[in-house]
Amino acid sequence: MKKVKSPQHYDSEGYGVVKMAVYNDSEFLSPYSVAKGGVINSEVAKFLDNSVSPIQSKTPLKIKIYSDCITPAEKFKYTNGIANYYKNKMSDTQVHLNKNLINSLILLILGIAFLGVMLILRSFSAPEMLVQVINIAGWCLFGRLYKSLFCAGRALERKKHEKILLLMQKLNFIH
Repeated sequence: MKKVKSPQHYDSEGYGVVKMAVYNDSEFLSPYSVAKGGVINSEVAKFLDNSVSPIQSKTPLKIKIYSDCITPAEKFKYTNGIANYYKNKMSDTQVHLNKNLINSLILLILGIAFLGVMLILRSFSAPEMLVQVINIAGWCLFGRLYKSLFCAGRALERKKHEKILLLMQKLNFIH
């Protein structure tokens, strides 16, 4: 089944479009930022994250900010603030992806080890109950591996692509 693109989220050039109206920009950047140029406030980030979720993850993105209160000097700071925020978030997501991969490798090794132990126990005529418990434990580890690698991993990949979209966006300030 083909996904139907919602017309309000895409423009005629195929870009995903996020529209944002800023009436008061006093809290656009976080007051606690240590990054050069600052980072956007969590409320601004939450709005952008929610707005990009209906857009396909491989679609280029345009953010249109409608405002009469943003000066030309602030446009540069806000552009850097958005970029800095999503660079940090993308790095965080990559760390989670790496941890998920390491956990998946550990589960794979343990699953193989349990099934290997099961075969060894079976060859030494160990009690069938013990062999079956080890067999079940090994297959449970493979089930966790599937969940970790394919379910959680795909969700993290989607998150990473959304952060890349927001990092690589075309930003337009409209008065």
